[in-house]
Amino acid sequence: MRMAVASLAIVAFSTLAFAGPLEDIRAANETSASLAAGDLRGAEERMRRIEDPNLRQVWGANVMARHLEAGNLDDAERLLAVLNDPNLRQVWSANIVARALNGGGECPRARRLVDGFVDPSLKAVWQANVALRC
Repeated sequence: MRMAVASLAIVAFSTLAFAGPLEDIRAANETSASLAAGDLRGAEERMRRIEDPNLRQVWGANVMARHLEAGNLDDAERLLAVLNDPNLRQVWSANIVARALNGGGECPRARRLVDGFVDPSLKAVWQANVALRC
């Protein structure tokens, strides 16, 4: 009887220990499928179910890239909040600035994002780019 209870406890603990990572894998697979189908809103919803912040950041960048590709700058900018690495956030902000300046002349958006850059060298380069385009 004790052995059965101990075995049941081990199984229950194992299931709980792996439930989070397995759910993250499932959500990542669903995110991938949504991206492949071109369903960016669905991909974003599924990406937000990923609990691991690093995995969510990777998939957030993938969804953001697709939004940029489609010209959805508002959606791409909104997804910057998913990026927990400040350097990665700055790089993706620069991508959005480039798209804003080249695709639609969205100078206010470009200025706002560049003003938020932390790296002084990157900020200076992008301020010059904005000054040339706006």
